[in-house]
Amino acid sequence: MSERTGIQEAPWDRALELLLKGLGHLTATLLIAGVMMCIFVPPEGALEIVRISFETPQLRGESLRSFGLLLGFSLSLWVVAYSAWLLARDHAEKRKLKTVKLSMGTVMTETLIIMPIFLLLSFGLAQLSINMIAGILANVAGWSATRAVWMWEPEANAGRMGVTEDIAKDHARVAAAMVMTPVASGEYINPGVLFGGSQDLSDAGGLMRSAVVKGQIGFTNNFLERGASTGTNSELTMWAALGGNQNFVIQSVRKFSRAFQCTTVDIVRDGDNIGASFSYELFLGMPFVGSVMAGNGFFKLPDAPAAKNGYRPGYYRTYTRQYMLPAQKAKVNSNLPSNAAPGGGLPSTPSQSDGINNGANSNQ
Repeated sequence: MSERTGIQEAPWDRALELLLKGLGHLTATLLIAGVMMCIFVPPEGALEIVRISFETPQLRGESLRSFGLLLGFSLSLWVVAYSAWLLARDHAEKRKLKTVKLSMGTVMTETLIIMPIFLLLSFGLAQLSINMIAGILANVAGWSATRAVWMWEPEANAGRMGVTEDIAKDHARVAAAMVMTPVASGEYINPGVLFGGSQDLSDAGGLMRSAVVKGQIGFTNNFLERGASTGTNSELTMWAALGGNQNFVIQSVRKFSRAFQCTTVDIVRDGDNIGASFSYELFLGMPFVGSVMAGNGFFKLPDAPAAKNGYRPGYYRTYTRQYMLPAQKAKVNSNLPSNAAPGGGLPSTPSQSDGINNGANSNQ
């Protein structure tokens, strides 16, 4: 009876062992995916991005593909790490049994052969992880730009408070750039940002940059903002590609400035629907792998300096998203409401900061 019980219990023990191993591998894969996201996005921000990606119907399909790639890449990393550990353990056990004397120069030769491949794989995996995070953020950025267009476009149509279509596009561009800021390449010398001109931020971008600085240190001025927005070197290094060694205040200002420069938003109309076409130029900052990750052939030439990439030459990967929403049914009143008191009383005198007409526009 005990022998029969033992025979019957063996498969269950084996199944339990496989189940525990599977759960361990799954946990390790999810941890790697979470760590890669948290490298570029704060943990609370990462959770919010995941929530928005799956709760918004328009983002769900693209988000499933992006997160699927992220999980697949994380699983590949775990398989490589786990396999390397098994090989190292097996090699250590074999070395206990037999010691082989290496010929002179063998280690140097093997190192010279392996090192280029190792560097290419290391930088390539790091850049690939940035690319996948950028794809996930691009989903949310395109949706944020669409919501901004949906809100500001009626104001532009009515021409109220001086709002134009360019201003509406500018606000949508800021909304998208704020989402893409974690993967922007902030460490770059850009004289245009320091001295102004065509390479600087627009009105809405400048206001957001001021808000970023003032919100963190309590005060701001134009020289401080421009000085904090330009990098200190132009080198391609892994450290610089991951944000450099600046403090968080300087890093956030620089990365937002770069994200805004590399973001393009256009208003799209289709019948009763309105939306935004969003495009982002992701700078491939990891050494050696730019031409491979940029696509269109291994020997692709780097992009020339242009307005869409903040006048920084190099290799770029373009992310494009477009979403649509039903346009607002109610039309915006082009006239501001009057400041007259209810019941026919005398209007109160508005302050200059209120921005409200002094009873001149009675149309509500």
